[in-house]
Amino acid sequence: MRKIIIFFALFYSYNAIGQTTAQDYYNSGAAKGLTEDYEAAIAAFTKALELSPMFEDAIYSRGICYFRKKNSKMAIADFTKLISINASNAKAYNQRGLCKSQIGDNKGAINDFNDALNLIPNEAQFFYNRAIAKYNNGDYTGSIDDLTKAIEIDPSQGSFYYKRGVLNYISGSKMAACIDLNKSVELGHVEGYDIIKLYCR
Repeated sequence: MRKIIIFFALFYSYNAIGQTTAQDYYNSGAAKGLTEDYEAAIAAFTKALELSPMFEDAIYSRGICYFRKKNSKMAIADFTKLISINASNAKAYNQRGLCKSQIGDNKGAINDFNDALNLIPNEAQFFYNRAIAKYNNGDYTGSIDDLTKAIEIDPSQGSFYYKRGVLNYISGSKMAACIDLNKSVELGHVEGYDIIKLYCR
């Protein structure tokens, strides 16, 4: 009798070890995502979610892959699901905002960036993303204000200065624009160099 018990214990132990877990599928998806094989990554994350439907990292990562494939509808569905599971996930609001920007829903994007900033008030990238949505929505003053806030939080990002420089130029503030564009180039954002050659002599 003892031998039979040991046999069954070993048998079920072997089966447990041989099974692919949700974490295994997630790890596979993450590896595929790093190689930009988004289709395979989505398939792996979906497998992980079949085994563990509330697996937040898998939902988030699959949403990112959909976003990278410009499948905004599916990406928004994943980030919305994640928010319903964890309403304090600021990254989910931010990513859903980016998806909404991708499809031209700038007002919806701004609302999501607002929610992200309510959760993490000092995240420079959230201010930058909201600035772009405001710019696309025609609110240049609001966009400049958000870019200024992003720069105050993280003054090392050349892209922040570049975008503010462009907006300052559009708004008629040439001197401020040239200062920002020169700073963006100084920080390695070379896109500003051509504009400086044309307008900042």
